[in-house]
Parts: sequence; structure tokens; C-alpha cells
Amino acid sequence: IKLEIPLARIVLKVSSICWTYPAEALDLKGTHRVIEHPPNNNMKSQSATRQDTLKIESPDEKGSSSSFKPSMDSERVPGRFGDVAMMAVDWFWEMDAELRFTYQSSRFEEITGIPPADVIGKTREEAFAGRIDDSNKWSRIGAALRNREKYCMVWALQHPNGEIRVLRTQGKPVIGANGEFLGYRGVGSDITEATTTKQQLVETKNRFRGIIEQVTDIVCIVNADGAIKFLNKSVESILGYAVEELESGKADAKAHAEDLASIQRAKQVALENPGRVVAGDYRYHHKDGSIRVLQMTRQCFSNQGNEECAELIVHARDITNHYQAEKALRYS
Repeated sequence: IKLEIPLARIVLKVSSICWTYPAEALDLKGTHRVIEHPPNNNMKSQSATRQDTLKIESPDEKGSSSSFKPSMDSERVPGRFGDVAMMAVDWFWEMDAELRFTYQSSRFEEITGIPPADVIGKTREEAFAGRIDDSNKWSRIGAALRNREKYCMVWALQHPNGEIRVLRTQGKPVIGANGEFLGYRGVGSDITEATTTKQQLVETKNRFRGIIEQVTDIVCIVNADGAIKFLNKSVESILGYAVEELESGKADAKAHAEDLASIQRAKQVALENPGRVVAGDYRYHHKDGSIRVLQMTRQCFSNQGNEECAELIVHARDITNHYQAEKALRYS
């Protein structure tokens, strides 16, 4: 089939068979070019009496085809949810049956600093040699690949600029119509920022615990229901109970029955007024059966606009001796 046509995006339709030629692929740089469709030995010859149609889509005023041409990345994502998938992860990758990379999408280089051309045709070990954090971890994933298993891996990669990037990659085997193994297809995400934030929170929490453990008063963090989230060791010297004996229960479990209503009101005031310090003196039972008077403050420091998500920090100081001294003076 020979055609002489103007520069355009060409759709050649012969009966029910359609070929689409982007002008760029045909290297059409002039006003007119002659092209010849290559023969297809698998096709049966078409009857000369059938009506063959030629459709030419003219370029728009800016010189680009009016028909949408998908990007290289979106072509790799099947179905109409391709754009959503592109938002859910940072890049896509593919391997062949020999576990060598055959594709890395455009953001791969932006995140890793490695041009896709440097990894195409290589195995994971070859592509990232000298840049990974844990070779034993990679050996385990390598075994999963050889066994044709799905996998998810979090690993650290050294960027060419010296930074350490924390990445999460997931892959699943691709099986052909006849059950043959074709390779792997997967996705990757840069989770450096989330991992760093989580690590900073853990470090802050550990520093907080270290400081609080040096305090001689009781410090307790409870949720809106009064369940203990954190309790320092000073509770043992003040009430005689080990942390392990109380931390799975309610903060007011050892409170004097006559003071429970007052404690509940104080907690509710604190929950309804985030940032406000609510103070009061309450009686608690010591493990030895005696009564201790605790001077307590409560403050809601995290409610996120939802009382059910609120947490209160409770500070309690043992004022039993002071209380008894004042009581003795009143009755002397």
C-alpha cells in the first residue's frame, strides 16, 4: 500500500484492520512524504473489491494532533484508573523472565538520581550495587523473586548527592496465557519524609520518657476514657504499685470511692477546655491499705477537634504529710 499524504497523524483502516502512524514515528519532516506499509505474512490478502478507507487527522493550530496521545508512563498502566495509580505511587518498573529491568518510569531518576538507562538490562543486584543498606535483606527478596512470589520491601538507597533515600518497592509476577513466567511488574514509593518524621517522633517520645522518669511526682497520660497510655515509675514510691500493675487499667482505679465523682467532673472540664489546667486534691489507696492525698492537675493537650481522640496529661504530687499536718493544726 503506497500513500502520498500531508504531514499529519495517520490512521490507515483497511476493512476491520487499523494501523495508526504518529507523524513523528514516520519521520515526516516535510510537507509530503511517501510511505509504504510493510507486508504482514500473517495476514490473508484482502479482496480488491472491498472499500478501503484512509483517515487523516490534521494537526491543530499549534501543530499537535487533536487526538490524545498517552504518556509513556500512563501507557504502562492499564484501564481508566491509570492516572489514579500514578498518584498512588512514585514510579513503575518491570523485569523480564531473567529478572532484568526492562522499564523504569520517568520519576525513577528524579527520586533515585539514577538514569533509567543505567539499570535497564541489569538485575537488581547489578543495578544498585554499592548503594544499598542491607545486603541480607536483598538476598531474602532475591529468593522471593526466584520463587515467583509477591513481595514488599523497604530499603535505603544512597542518592548520588550523598543523601539516603528510604524507598518501598512492591512487585508481583507476570504470568502468560499458557502459564509461563514472563517476569515481574511493580511499583516504588519514596517514603523518606514519612520515615524521618516517624523516627523523629520516636526519638522525641524516648527523650520525653527519659526526662519524665527523673521526676519524683507521678506523671500519667490518659485518653478520654481514662485508660493509661503512659505512667512513670514514681507511682511505685508514692502508691506502692509497680507500673506493670497499673498501666493496663484506668487511671482512677485506685481512687477513693467518695472522690470519683469529683475526679470525673475535673476530667470533663479539662476535655471541654483544651489547654486549661484543672487542679484538685484527691484521695488514693496505697498498696499497703493506707490513704494518700494527691494534689493533681489535668490538662488536655491533644483533642484534634474530637473529644474521643483527646489525651490528658495528669501530674500528681503526694501531699499526704502536708494534709495531715494541716488537719492536726485545725483540731489542736
